[in-house]
Amino acid sequence: MNKKITIHTDASNIRNSNICKISSIIMLEGNTTTYEDFCSGTIAYAELIAVIKTLEHVEKEHQPKNFCIDIYTDHLPNAKLFNTILLEKNNTCTEDLDRINVILKRKGLTRQDICVIPRLQSSNDINVIWLPRKENKEADKLSKWR
Repeated sequence: MNKKITIHTDASNIRNSNICKISSIIMLEGNTTTYEDFCSGTIAYAELIAVIKTLEHVEKEHQPKNFCIDIYTDHLPNAKLFNTILLEKNNTCTEDLDRINVILKRKGLTRQDICVIPRLQSSNDINVIWLPRKENKEADKLSKWR
């Protein structure tokens, strides 16, 4: 797996609304593209959706196989959640699986909403890395409402 996809995600609130702009910078084999969308909800929810929608976009546009996919987010709780989901592949402990289901439900998501993760994980190595906000400047600029 020497091919690499690097993704930086971020989200921001649109003034005085329940709408957030989500954005990602996707670097793949020397090319850089962006992904932008909107969602309703809190900023924490939007940060979560930014990762999921970007992975769906990457899957649809690039159909990666045998890639190392590194996803950077500046939202630590979501990074921990995604890493728990990624570890789930090798985990059969019902307590852990139930805990993930409870967290997803609390965030308004179902297993169906995150099905892109196991699909991509079946043929790629996926890593979610927490990045301090000040180091996520490019994705942060992109997510700001213009």
